[in-house]
Amino acid sequence: MSALSQKNLVLIGYTASGRAYLDVLAEFPDVRLVGVVETDPVLAAEALKMGLPVAKDVNELLETGCAPNVAIVCTAPALRLHVMEPLLHAGIDVLMEPPIAVQPLDADHISATAERLGRVAQTASRFAFIPALQQALDQIQRGRIGRLCLIEAVISEKLNARASEYRDPNRWGSGIWLAQAAHGIDLVESLGGPLQRIRMLSAQKIQNAPIEDEVQVESDHGRGIVSRIRMSWNEEASAPLVRCIGDQGEILIGHAQSLIRTETGEEIICKAIDFRELYRLQLADFLDRRIQRELAVDHGAQASAWIHTAYDTLRTGTWHYA
Repeated sequence: MSALSQKNLVLIGYTASGRAYLDVLAEFPDVRLVGVVETDPVLAAEALKMGLPVAKDVNELLETGCAPNVAIVCTAPALRLHVMEPLLHAGIDVLMEPPIAVQPLDADHISATAERLGRVAQTASRFAFIPALQQALDQIQRGRIGRLCLIEAVISEKLNARASEYRDPNRWGSGIWLAQAAHGIDLVESLGGPLQRIRMLSAQKIQNAPIEDEVQVESDHGRGIVSRIRMSWNEEASAPLVRCIGDQGEILIGHAQSLIRTETGEEIICKAIDFRELYRLQLADFLDRRIQRELAVDHGAQASAWIHTAYDTLRTGTWHYA
């Protein structure tokens, strides 16, 4: 059975990531958008201008009788528990944008509820679909750059923290680390293996917003591999996105192209990253998992634990284990 056999889909949260998923829905002709939930009046008005059916909460949406099969949840993390429970109890499988929740206990509760009800509740991991990551991992495993020692990841964009959808700490938590950490963790774990410990080196409010807009985090993967993650809402997307440094060379994963540098020269290993394609691949993967009823433990709750562990280390200045 094809993943495209799914029919009714609802979007919870008309955010930037939510709109990106809507942008690829045309490539899933048998998936029909039947509703949008948005509590923010500004975003709700934007959705209405696009001619979308908008409800103020999940219960109101379900009362319309639209009978969704699947949901994409992109709403503010502080609302996740109140959103996820009625969806899961209504028999709806869910793809969630990270973070899964603001508090780790809420993340654990969501995961446990999905498991108990036999629902697929998958945390999005779009960066896992970047072809250059698999190419880089293959080169590392083949010993092309010798022993991998350091992974540097930079996630950045120009964003006004005082005017964006992240501006309200009561809805989105503390800032860029909570909003984007799961993606950064995905990047470094895909190359260096699971995190073993973590520490936050700095968190800054350069824009004088209520939330931090720039952070630096260091993580240890064991086997002599350390990663550094820097996130910023104060500069354009960085080149490279990821730098893998070995004792005999390095691999640069960039937005335009990815390459390997060794003593013998430089070689392109992958072309540009198509971020729109990453949303399409993520949605297709989720729909396939639903068909196959893959109810594996989701990584979102573990990422939530690492996020808060990193914040704790900013106060202590020491490495912490999740």
